[in-house]
Amino acid sequence: MLTGPAGSGKTYTLAAAALAAQQAGVRHIYGTAASQAARNVLAAKLAGMGVRATVLNSTQFLDRAAKPPGDRYGLHVWPGSLILVDEASMLPASHAAAMKRIAARTGSKEITAGDQEQLQAVQEGGAMGLQARRHGFLQLAEPVRFTQQWERDASLRLRAGDAAVADVCLRPAGPDPLRQPRRGDRGRGADGGHPARRQPGRHLDGAVA
Repeated sequence: MLTGPAGSGKTYTLAAAALAAQQAGVRHIYGTAASQAARNVLAAKLAGMGVRATVLNSTQFLDRAAKPPGDRYGLHVWPGSLILVDEASMLPASHAAAMKRIAARTGSKEITAGDQEQLQAVQEGGAMGLQARRHGFLQLAEPVRFTQQWERDASLRLRAGDAAVADVCLRPAGPDPLRQPRRGDRGRGADGGHPARRQPGRHLDGAVA
């Protein structure tokens, strides 16, 4: 399992792992995400890296995978495949369980990516958090999508539940709208950023471009 804040390179890392698997001889790669929008982002990232993959939203994936052999609309998951699951925090628990059953049945490798601190599934949620707590995870710690350091700090603070940071957008434009001490900064790091927290997993030291 791979986790990290928004913009930390989770989808990029999934695609890079798929490319490495393809170069190592894995012939069948599948990708899925709960929403069509997330599916489209994953598909574009895979295609951009030259990875040949079947990418569907999770409802389509499971519906087609459940069809009997020979059905023209069925999806056959080949043994020894690689299954990528993106934006996993939004995946319903029933879908997450079904993906794991398919991976186990076919002897395939599943790589899950998401952020258990973000929005949960509209249906039954919590599957990613449960998996992270029980089995641990690798974490991409730095939100590299943002160009300004204050944007990164604000994103991490908002992820941690600091609603006070939302008024940053109402401040005059400047290089660092977070530079002034704020009541909401209490108990945080000296730079007003996200405080260090223990996680039952390992952090990846390098930022993902």
